Amino acid sequence: MGSAEGGDQPGGEAAGNSSSGTADGQAKNQTDDRVENQTDHLDEAGTLLACLANAVDQEDVDKVNSRGEKKTKKEKKKEKREYLKEKRKKNRPEEKKKRKEKKKNELLKALNGLNPSERIQFLSERRALQEERKKKRQQFLMKAYNEGYKICYNCSFLNLMGEKEVSSLAKQVFLGYHYMIKEQLPVQFHFTSLTSGDEFHTQLRDKYALGKWRVHIHSEDYWDVFPRDKIVVLSPDAEEELTEVLDDEVYVISALVDRSVSKNLSFYQASLHNLVTKKLPLEQHNTLANK
Repeated sequence: MGSAEGGDQPGGEAAGNSSSGTADGQAKNQTDDRVENQTDHLDEAGTLLACLANAVDQEDVDKVNSRGEKKTKKEKKKEKREYLKEKRKKNRPEEKKKRKEKKKNELLKALNGLNPSERIQFLSERRALQEERKKKRQQFLMKAYNEGYKICYNCSFLNLMGEKEVSSLAKQVFLGYHYMIKEQLPVQFHFTSLTSGDEFHTQLRDKYALGKWRVHIHSEDYWDVFPRDKIVVLSPDAEEELTEVLDDEVYVISALVDRSVSKNLSFYQASLHNLVTKKLPLEQHNTLANK
């Protein structure tokens, strides 16, 4: 009996140690998962900071870039000519037609050599894949619309811009919106102080299909839309730098492209309403934004 009890005791301890080891392992795995999720969150926030850097006034970006290797005016003009030449080439109707024709030829090449039943299966799978991609895109957009990092375009200064500046602003916002989609970065876009009668709204709608975007549009000012203690106004005139992005804060960008009239405007407006102002760390994030 004693021998049996003695034999059971070590076994019980072993079982207890095994159970404890399993629990410790599970706890460690959960901790690792949390750390990994936090790391992913920080990486995502860092990417967002880099994206936000694209909204910084070009004059400020040029100042940062000029601290590096300087180029002659002749070199700058040559680079600009080459860039515009390549851009025009890509946008030519014949170039678009060539790209479309290339895709068609690639499809025909893939179908060549397949028997009728194989072709039907191939095309069916291709359509299913396209539908799946479309579905995932819509799911991502809805999640971003409801849960993404909040970026707000403050449109209260639109009356200070001419048609050319408004057109440039609309293009910048369009590129920013689609850049976020391309990078799969969940951003909840808001436009405040914007109505359907504004030229900016008209250009976004007519040129860039605003009606198909997943964005929030408010006619009210941003300080009347969001909790004031969660608002961070991004201004190059602020003293404190933005070092982290929090998912419960709202980052306000002035929808204004003319530096000659925008200096201090967003800063003074925010200060008038006792709101937090911060500036983007250009030197740290400008390189990332231009990759």
